[in-house]
Amino acid sequence: MNSFIIFSLLYLIILYSTILISKKFLFFDIPNSRKIHNTKIINTSGLSLYIFVLFIVSIKEYSYEVELIISYGIFLVLCGFYDDRTSMKASIKLICILTPTIFLIINGFVVSDLGDYEFI
Repeated sequence: MNSFIIFSLLYLIILYSTILISKKFLFFDIPNSRKIHNTKIINTSGLSLYIFVLFIVSIKEYSYEVELIISYGIFLVLCGFYDDRTSMKASIKLICILTPTIFLIINGFVVSDLGDYEFI
């Protein structure tokens, strides 16, 4: 329970810091015809969540595969951030998704089981 409170406070600090930096450097997603939102919103909250996950993975011991997925996932986060700042073509987005996937496959990553789900 104690670690939950510490990690929650840590995430709130990371999120608040990210919001301040976003406002200072004007990292906003401006609405257009393709967007759901009607007002500009900060587009760096995914980055703050990713920083938090990286922190958790660096503290706890996880398998090599989990660390590899997290490591290559930063590429997707940065591509998503860039896509929010500009309008990326669908082909470029596909390349952004396929690149870390191919690197994971090259490094021997194989999904053999998705778990045991009682409700599916």
